[in-house]
Amino acid sequence: MMDKDAIVQVSMNMILYAGDARTALMEAYDLLENEEFEQAEEKMAIASKLLNQAHGYQTEIVQSEAAGEEIQYSPLFSHAQDTMMTIQAQYILSKKIFRLFKKNFDRSKVHEENNR
Repeated sequence: MMDKDAIVQVSMNMILYAGDARTALMEAYDLLENEEFEQAEEKMAIASKLLNQAHGYQTEIVQSEAAGEEIQYSPLFSHAQDTMMTIQAQYILSKKIFRLFKKNFDRSKVHEENNR
């Protein structure tokens, strides 16, 4: 059976990496707002890597249970999963928002140039 300390450690790592991903997403929004597209995309890439790290910790628990190891229920692990999934959903929506914003920005520039 995976001990409680191990579950707590995994859960905290998930929360920390997911939280850092959210921070990177918020920084990307600020950059996008200032039309700093390349830097915003870099922040999105960082957020993606951080979410992948958080997911890796979750996978550790899930694979252990799938291998037959008994995993004690942990409200902290449930919270960590919820946090990670919420930020993953935000990341997915952010990618769409970025594409729409960039598309609108490009159209605006073309319209602006045509009206000169």
